[in-house]
Amino acid sequence: MKLRTINTFLLFFLAWFSFADGKPKNELSIDKFYFINIQTKTKIGFDTDIGELEKKIGSSENGLNNTELSITWPGLLLKVNPKWEYDQATKKYQVIPNKYLISNATIQNTNYSTIDGVSIGDDLSKLLKIYGEPYRKTNDLYQYLHNEPDEVWNLTFFLVNTKVNKISIIRGD
Repeated sequence: MKLRTINTFLLFFLAWFSFADGKPKNELSIDKFYFINIQTKTKIGFDTDIGELEKKIGSSENGLNNTELSITWPGLLLKVNPKWEYDQATKKYQVIPNKYLISNATIQNTNYSTIDGVSIGDDLSKLLKIYGEPYRKTNDLYQYLHNEPDEVWNLTFFLVNTKVNKISIIRGD
């Protein structure tokens, strides 16, 4: 009985110590989920309006694909969602015409980097030095998370021969 009490106390203590701030040790802060256009130094995040982004980094390759709700630039694929606003008069949310926010970004060349400077071609040691141990990893995938009460953010690095080959940033429910 005494041994079980000690074990229970130790497990509780370790859990409390590991999550004292309510988050796993390897969880990233929300400010890590931005990326940068290297040439223009434009900071891009999930609060970035697509129309404003085109003004800063130039026109996209083919404009908005309304079927897939995606937009591309060389080395960058963005999935977007319509922007909503609350209408006080009707007490309903309404879509704002021609306004879109980013829900998913895939970086595929050196035109873009994470906010902390990790880009395509960087090696695993740089990735680990900047972000530390990931939440989940395999031989070729390193995934970092940020949890909010109603959504999870994923920052995933895909590697080939220990070099970053693709970066995916996803904001999801």
